Formats: sequence, structure tokens, C-alpha cells
Amino acid sequence: MQNYSLLAKYYDHFMDHVAYSSWANFIENLITKNNLRTEIILEIAAGTCRLVESMQNIAYQQYICTDLSLPMLQQSKNSFPKAVVDICHIPFADNSVNMVLMTYDAFNYLNPEQASQALSEVRRVLQKGGAFIFDVSTEYNSLKWFDDYCDVLKIDGATIVRESNYDFNLAVQHNNFTFFMPTEEKDIYRQQKEHHVQYVYSEEMLEDWLCDKGFEVAAKYGDFELGNTKNNTERIHFMAVKP
Repeated sequence: MQNYSLLAKYYDHFMDHVAYSSWANFIENLITKNNLRTEIILEIAAGTCRLVESMQNIAYQQYICTDLSLPMLQQSKNSFPKAVVDICHIPFADNSVNMVLMTYDAFNYLNPEQASQALSEVRRVLQKGGAFIFDVSTEYNSLKWFDDYCDVLKIDGATIVRESNYDFNLAVQHNNFTFFMPTEEKDIYRQQKEHHVQYVYSEEMLEDWLCDKGFEVAAKYGDFELGNTKNNTERIHFMAVKP
């Protein structure tokens, strides 16, 4: 089963703890403080396009929401332009956007080869001085919250079980979703599965990759605080600029 083909319908319920307005405010402040251009913003892995709904304090001419999963985009109710896009093959011209956003550890879904290609593509489509703002989930976050973890969501007659574990040796996070979907027969359910894999990268590795691809790491934020990356940091935001 392709990732997010089934989960898309229930994704916002799993994410109801996320304060999108606060996240958007953080990004808006980052944009304002660094005087970044925002005429054309491309959001990669936008999911159900919740972030853009809270991005109300910056001026832009066009905000394009993209995701690899069509079912995820179809769950969105807003009217922003949307497109199915693979970050490894962005169908935009060179130097065509001012900013690329990729939030909520979407970058962790890229394996090393994909990550390398993605960084090349992002740099290609960015204009000079354009910024790539993205975040990653850390190993500390996986070990603290998602190693031998299980939760259950019951909604609309369906039961979804999420089981997570972290492979320390490979630095890989596994998230297994099992869907028990109701059928027309009473007490009979159809079982389907999705297996999500996330790759955990160190701060140093990401900085090296960004520099190798020709970016300048203009800022790093540990748990939404400038430069505050520690051993117990759960999330790191990078602001990488194309010089």
C-alpha cells in the first residue's frame, strides 16, 4: 500500500496536536527577521495544506502547495494552487521561486540518495538569495517518543493502530499503520497496512550536504530557538540560502 493512500483520510486526526498557527508564526518571524523575499513560495510535502492556512502575516503573489500523495492534497479544503510533485524531480524552471518550505520532518522521509537529489533540485529552482526552510526530527525525538510506541485511533467506524520503533544501528524510524476498515457485514473488518520509513540524519551531516550542494546555512533553530541545538533537541529547523 502506497504511503498516505489510506492514512490521508485520517491524517488530520493524528495531527490534531500540532499547533499550525504557532508554526506558521515561527516561519513568518524567520522570514521577517531575515528580510527574505516571498513573492513565490513553493511548499513541498504540504500534506493536507494546513500550514498555509495560518500563513497570514506575509505578502506573497503565489503560494503553491505540493505533495507526493494525491490523496493527501485531496483532503485539503482550501483554494490554494496544488500539485503532485516529487521533490527529486521538481517540475519548475530554474530560478523560478523565492522560497521553498518543507516542514514537519518531511525531509526525514528521504533516503540519502533522494536527499542529495532533492537538495540539488531545490537549489536549482530557487532564485539567487532564495531560502530553503525545512526541519528534521532528531534521533533524540525518535528514542524519546517513537521507540516501542503504539497508539490507537478510532473514528468513523474504523480503527487505526500505529506501531513505531527506532532502529538505532541504521538510524531509521519505522511507523507501521494497520487499518481495520468496516465492511457491510456486521463485526467484519477489512485489514490494510502502510509502512512508513523515516531516516534520521545528524545536524553535522545535513550541514555538510547543504554546503556541498552550494547552500549557505544562514540559521539553525533547535526546538524553535535560534542556535539552540543540544543533545535533547527534538527538532531542528534549517534556513539554507542560495548565494
